[in-house]
Amino acid sequence: MEPPFVTVTVILLVCWFCTSFGYYGLTLWFPEYIKRLETTEYLKSADEVTNCSLSSITFTGRLENKRYTKCNFTDVTFAEVAMKHVTFEDSLFHRVDFSDVTSTRTYFLDSILADCVFNYTDFFLYKFDTSLLDNVKFYNMAKKCKIDFSIDYNPYTVYFESFISSICGLPGCVVTALVIDKIGATSIYATFTILCGVGAFFIWWVDTEISAVALSCIIQFMSLCNWSAIDVASTLLYPTSKRATAFGLLSAFSRVGGVLGNVSFGNFLHVSRAIPVLLAAAVFTAGGLLALKLPDTRKTMLV
Repeated sequence: MEPPFVTVTVILLVCWFCTSFGYYGLTLWFPEYIKRLETTEYLKSADEVTNCSLSSITFTGRLENKRYTKCNFTDVTFAEVAMKHVTFEDSLFHRVDFSDVTSTRTYFLDSILADCVFNYTDFFLYKFDTSLLDNVKFYNMAKKCKIDFSIDYNPYTVYFESFISSICGLPGCVVTALVIDKIGATSIYATFTILCGVGAFFIWWVDTEISAVALSCIIQFMSLCNWSAIDVASTLLYPTSKRATAFGLLSAFSRVGGVLGNVSFGNFLHVSRAIPVLLAAAVFTAGGLLALKLPDTRKTMLV
């Protein structure tokens, strides 16, 4: 392509890449971040039991989200118990019987177990991290996957929150269609892409599930606005003879940005939120600012 289309193409390539990288990266990372917030809120509500002595009693039913610290269990029986997110830390178990017990995210940390019996349980050895086992016997261990899957969140909730976020993006397409002829596609794209960067930066202060879902909906709305605008802008900036080739090149480059966004943000799932937040804010803002250099060709004949 000859000038000025070379300059326009380079700018659009960067804009498409930034938009795709940030959008698909956040789409992968945000649901996992919401899930982590939900888990954090759940664990904060744990029932703490400290410095207690329990003797000659029987636990049955369900034990959920409890933490026992510096407790002594003597001649205690756990029978037909479902444990979920239960932690025994720095505790002593003497002649304790665990019978027909299932567990999820349940661990014995820095504890001592003496003369205990585990019968029909799923307490594999990795659940006794840094604990001392003295004359502890295991019978009829559960024959299932030894990986301890977390079930502290409702999968339906996660999918429903993603659905709500996606629905919130639809008005963005409508808003763009209504104002694009008055404001211009490049102006709309630059405005909403910069706002996406600002919204991504505000993730830093999100610390509850509800606020995370609300911000996700707002970012989704702005993302659909800038996606709709850049699609139109990319066609208006080229004459008919070059339009199809240019749009195909831009679309292919955006796929590269989407793949790199998924790979990059996928590596950020278990690190500080500072990295994905600052990265998303930076790429969105860079794309929006660079788009301000694109010409307005609404009333220009391209040849």
